[in-house]
Amino acid sequence: MPIVARSYSAASTAVVVAKYARVSTPNQLDGFGLEEQDKICNGWLACHPEATVHGSYVDEAVSGSLESRPEMDRLVRDAHRLCFNRILVPAVDRIGRTARAAYQWAWDMADIGVSFISVKEGIDTSTEEGWQHFTRHVNFSEMEWRRIKERTLAGRELKISYGGWPGGPAPYGYRIEHDTSYEGQRRKRFSVLVTDAHEAMVLDRAARLIVDDGMNISEACAELNKRKLHTRSGVRWTPANLRNRLYSETIHDGYV
Repeated sequence: MPIVARSYSAASTAVVVAKYARVSTPNQLDGFGLEEQDKICNGWLACHPEATVHGSYVDEAVSGSLESRPEMDRLVRDAHRLCFNRILVPAVDRIGRTARAAYQWAWDMADIGVSFISVKEGIDTSTEEGWQHFTRHVNFSEMEWRRIKERTLAGRELKISYGGWPGGPAPYGYRIEHDTSYEGQRRKRFSVLVTDAHEAMVLDRAARLIVDDGMNISEACAELNKRKLHTRSGVRWTPANLRNRLYSETIHDGYV
């Protein structure tokens, strides 16, 4: 399929498409995600030899709930330059996981004469029937996204109920370890927070510099940096960074 880089006339009947694909997580970048999406779009193009391709736009590891994405933003700019008159996606949920994100993008494109083609659902918004079909699938896509969010939240709450760490990096002063507990004959494996001896020592030293030696936050930072007791990432302490650590509810109260 030829790749063209040109503007089309608003009155032209030629079908010029821009391919758009998106994956939500870094794990999808290797293997199935993008390759399968490209295969689906190329299958549509093979059945429509009259269409030419302006280019491909791919957002990698970007959530479908966001209304602004780097490659989507570039696609919109090219659409306003009249580089194409169709946006080809493998499935509706690639446009957006929320109705607001999907509708707004589709309406904005319709205003400048650009339609959506979604291969999986057989949608083409250049027709009234296609718009109605698009609306139904966008609503379904958001419902599915909300179910996924609910299942994810339920999984996090289950971990918390067993004393596990729900996810994300450990707060300063702690590290993450795996704890295996037993409930009847079921073996459960969770990530838990445990005190990190080195980071706890740094915090204790900072507190003593302020409480015992009468230093302010800036002076304590300077002293820690002088002793090469740097942050977890190895950079020098700043007053704001140290203040956030010393006033953390996690460190003092164990609350997250």
